Formats: sequence, structure tokens, C-alpha cells
Amino acid sequence: MNIDLEHSIEQYLRFPEELSVTERSEIELLLETNVEAQHIAEWLTAIYDEYDQLNKPALIKLAPQKYNPKISGPMILAAMSPEAIPKGLSTKATFASGEHKTLLRVLENTQQHDFQFHVLSKYVGSEDRVLIEIEHSGVELITEKGGLLKNIQNPELSDINWDEALALVRVPFNSCTFTPKDKQLKVCDECTVSVKGNTCFIQIVNVAVSRVLVEQKNEVTLCYAESETLEIKIDPALSFSVHLYS
Repeated sequence: MNIDLEHSIEQYLRFPEELSVTERSEIELLLETNVEAQHIAEWLTAIYDEYDQLNKPALIKLAPQKYNPKISGPMILAAMSPEAIPKGLSTKATFASGEHKTLLRVLENTQQHDFQFHVLSKYVGSEDRVLIEIEHSGVELITEKGGLLKNIQNPELSDINWDEALALVRVPFNSCTFTPKDKQLKVCDECTVSVKGNTCFIQIVNVAVSRVLVEQKNEVTLCYAESETLEIKIDPALSFSVHLYS
């Protein structure tokens, strides 16, 4: 393996802001035309995907991000790009965490009077539902899988001072699943799950758990861990998942 080539591709994948526009363009062309470079990129991507999932933060704090071409990296530039905004929407706010390379973009449709929320982060998987909280507003939202939420109509969102607001993004740090067909219960170390009749009993072991999301047939129920035991109604004939948040 070409060590210099591997290092260049690793920089491109993990630290693109440290590369010049010319350097990024050269590596992108290389990835399009060079088979060895493509294999290296696939190998590094798989390694870092696993690393990120094992080391992902459960709670990410985001601050308002203003556009500054001198300091904004590729992720910020992409979020600010007018071409990335669906027709009829405008950017209400963009929040970012440079430490965790995570963005939250808030879009508003002034004609339909609704909002969209887009979470962009290496820590959010395609099956992850993200919890978005706007601090001190009483607003907490659950995204669809992958970190996207559309067509939200909530009067409280219009009262938020987006220039001064802070946002919290929670990603699930562990999950349990139940498959009734096989009578199989896959549990994690953070809680214990049992099913009796049409009720799911969740005994929380990890004190870091503040929220529990139960997902069954695309329906979700969010509960706050105000006690060690939670009881949630489910359909015992269907599979369901329990997701834990900090």
C-alpha cells in the first residue's frame, strides 16, 4: 500500500478543511480514476465508520454558526450553499459543533408556515432518530431516520430568537430489540426489557439515560426516565426497538 497515498486520502476523508481547494480536487479526481485509491478510501471509510459509532457522543451542544468564508470548512460551506436549499424554503438558522463536526440546519417555509430540520453528522446513522432540543424554549423534536424532519408546524418555533439560541442534539447510544416471531430479545447493558401482555417494561440500569424512545412499525413513543422503571404500551405481535439517549 502506498503510505503517502493512504495519508492523503485519510486527510481528505477526515480533515478536508486542512486541504486546499486544489488538493481536494486532485484527490477527488484520483478517487474517480484510480482503483487503488478507491480501495484505500473504502477501507478507511469502513474503519472510521466503526470507530465513530463506538466513540460517538450521546449529547452534542451546538451554537449558531455565521457564514465566514475565511474560517468555514466544507461542511459549513455546504450547509450555507443556496443550491442546497429546497425551492420555497429559506435558512432560518444553522447550528454547528466544530469539535464533533455536526450541523443542524433549520429551514422555514414562510408560505406554508412550517419548518424543516436537517442534522448532518458522522455520528448519525441511516437508522438513527435524532432528538433535537432548542434550549430554554420547551421545544424538543424527534427526527425521522437519518436525521431529517419536515413539515413541522409549531407556534413556539416562531417565538425563538434563532441568533442567540443554543441547540442540543441527542443520538442513541444503545438499543434493544424484540422479535416476537423468534421470541428473541436482544438487550444492551444499559437496561433490561421484558414484555407482558401488551406492555413493555423497561428497567433502566445506567443513570446516564434521560430519554427512552420505543419504535414499532414506524410509530415512536418518547419517554423521560424520571424513574428507574418505564411501562410502554406495545403490540406484542410486532417487533419493536428501544433506543436510549443521554
